[in-house]
Amino acid sequence: MAAVTALAVPLSACTSSSGGGGGGQHGSGPYGTLNVGLETLGAFACAPRLTSSADAGRSLVMSGAYDTLVRLNAQGKYVADLATSWSVDKAGTTWTFQLRHGVQFDMGYGEMTSADVVYSLEQAAAKGSLNGNAGSLDSLFKKITAVGKYTVQIYTGTPQSDMLAFLRNDIAGAAYIVSEKQAQKIGVNATDKVGCAGTGPWQFVQAKSDQYWKFKAVKTNWQQTPAFQYLTLWEVPEEATRVAEFQSGQLDIILADPDSIQTLKGTPGTEFATTPSGVDFHLGFYGNYYSVKRPGYDPSLPYVSANPNPNSAAWKRAVKVREAMSIAIDRQSIVKNLLHGDGQATALWGWGATEKYLPANVKWNYSPAEAKKLLAQAGYPHGFPVTLNIRIAGAPAEVQACQAIAEMWTNIGLKVKFENQPNDAILPSLLDRSQNGIVCQAVGDVPEPIDQYVDWEVSTAPFSGGVEDPVLDHLITQAAGTLAFTARMKIEQQIAEFNFKNALDAGVYRAEVQWPVGPNVGNVAEWVSHMDFGDGRILSGLNYVEHSS
Repeated sequence: MAAVTALAVPLSACTSSSGGGGGGQHGSGPYGTLNVGLETLGAFACAPRLTSSADAGRSLVMSGAYDTLVRLNAQGKYVADLATSWSVDKAGTTWTFQLRHGVQFDMGYGEMTSADVVYSLEQAAAKGSLNGNAGSLDSLFKKITAVGKYTVQIYTGTPQSDMLAFLRNDIAGAAYIVSEKQAQKIGVNATDKVGCAGTGPWQFVQAKSDQYWKFKAVKTNWQQTPAFQYLTLWEVPEEATRVAEFQSGQLDIILADPDSIQTLKGTPGTEFATTPSGVDFHLGFYGNYYSVKRPGYDPSLPYVSANPNPNSAAWKRAVKVREAMSIAIDRQSIVKNLLHGDGQATALWGWGATEKYLPANVKWNYSPAEAKKLLAQAGYPHGFPVTLNIRIAGAPAEVQACQAIAEMWTNIGLKVKFENQPNDAILPSLLDRSQNGIVCQAVGDVPEPIDQYVDWEVSTAPFSGGVEDPVLDHLITQAAGTLAFTARMKIEQQIAEFNFKNALDAGVYRAEVQWPVGPNVGNVAEWVSHMDFGDGRILSGLNYVEHSS
């Protein structure tokens, strides 16, 4: 079988348990509370079609209350979760998943079966679903069939190399599995009040908007039983407050920015858990919509072309503007001074974990002088007004980096209007394509660029990263339908070269995500070894967190 991703195992199969200790116990059983401080939680939701992929989606995945069919482990290898093995037919269009036997839903809703998997996946992909990957899932799932009690088949119509990427955990739009019986008994809307019945090592207890989500350990779960009796995710928006509550012992683990991490490195008893994957930060040149007519298309903007033909004068002028804006950014300075060296400069979005495959020429060379020349050649010797937005999503140094970029652009003559917006405030304009400013934003690492391209750079994607183009539509569709990794990567490299040549995307940095861990938590290295590859803003494997003594 062909490999699915750059880091993945063969399509056919994995039979190892992601839990490692199926039902393992910790001494006399779980006790105490593990308190985790986050910048934002979002309103609690758990029904697959009612949970957005923004803040609430990440928090829900972090809770560990719900499982997916497969996982992507720390080594970037797809391993079993609720599916013990999988295969794809010779045509590359029918995927067969064999389910784990005997897995029980909490809340007394019985054994997880193929009917629950079909229900959950169809709900996540349904029309009107709030799952950010709903459009991609709907495109993938031409038909989902329960074949007996423990087998599920998914027909995709055409070969789709990104199937497992959308069925894994540790992404905000995870296609997790819940109980169909519960939804039928109490109604889908009611599940957000009592919690959805899941198969994970934690069970929902209660949530209070803008304050906390609380879960309890499931002692009879098929995976490793948590050492802590309760897990509480706290929303603490202010960085200084999170740090203070961590230092006082009120919080055991926190999301912290790079400056706070440097401060906490001198705190006795503090360790740091670095996630296996990081966060990929870029600039989206919104308004470059050339495949389909969009409300945000405005050719009067200097970085948007009035002509979609790459050989036209209008196109070449807009390329010069975008290139000037890209090379005016001192990426190395951002990594050194804002990330304190815990990251690396990037050229394009989506390549953070696989940049070794990028063509050698794909690299932005910092040069404010050259940037000014390009602006003058494009007809803007004195610059122009530009709106720079930041989509706040909990990435390391995201606000500071975007502010630094604004200053760097000011230095080449641009009149920058800086807007600092929460994720939920700016997201609608990225979904309906009405956005035409420049947007700083970050997403979690992906195992392979195509897993991200299908989500933001093809015109049929539910979400826009700022650009749509017929050439990209063709190449991305071609890459997604190519199951052999070597052949697929060649197409992905063509996508990268097109984006770079036309300055349609500007990567900035990939950051490591370090989570300060307090003295109440022990054996951090063992816990980290059980983390999964995914969004670095999502902690995984919290059922492996041990007491310090």
